[in-house]
Amino acid sequence: MTTTPQNQLQTLQRRWHVCRDGVERCLSNEGDRQVVLDWLRTHLQSGHDPLFLVWVDVLQGKRPELVHELRTQPVYPGTGQWRRLVSSNPFVALVVTE
Repeated sequence: MTTTPQNQLQTLQRRWHVCRDGVERCLSNEGDRQVVLDWLRTHLQSGHDPLFLVWVDVLQGKRPELVHELRTQPVYPGTGQWRRLVSSNPFVALVVTE
């Protein structure tokens, strides 16, 4: 299957929603937040994506502007920053533990 710009946009849109849902879960459930933080720290120690540091900051309340944007933007905004962040989506940790 050929990757088209439309396919890429749909993938980013799905990842955006996963990140939105994941942040909401983590803000409302300390256990979920801890699961994702532990997953991020484990992967950071293994030398994985340095963007995971941004997600750690988000979940520790150090990046309220990113949380605000996730909560208020119903669709993927299409910026370079978000393209990289949604591609490094750490909320898979919540699915793995279910």
